[in-house]
Amino acid sequence: MHQILTAVSAVALSMAAGNRALASEAEIDRDIREATALVEFVIVRSTSSYDEARRTAVEAAKRLRLPMDLRDLAPTLEGGLTFPKAVCEEIRPPCVSGLT
Repeated sequence: MHQILTAVSAVALSMAAGNRALASEAEIDRDIREATALVEFVIVRSTSSYDEARRTAVEAAKRLRLPMDLRDLAPTLEGGLTFPKAVCEEIRPPCVSGLT
């Protein structure tokens, strides 16, 4: 995985730099560290019920002492999540809102 990220970064850096020589591996590693973040996931329940999933998430956030930010997401009739229409109009596609 590191080699793939390094290769992608090298291509991106060389494209951004124009005719400049490729960045060193240390520069590429630094750029990767600055452009990425470590993320951890905790799977506490799998359910198709939005209400049950939300209750479980609220309880897990409390127990783990973690903030919970739903970012104004709401359930769709198809079982997915969507942003309110006003939020989708503010940000660029591919935001799709199922709400009015």
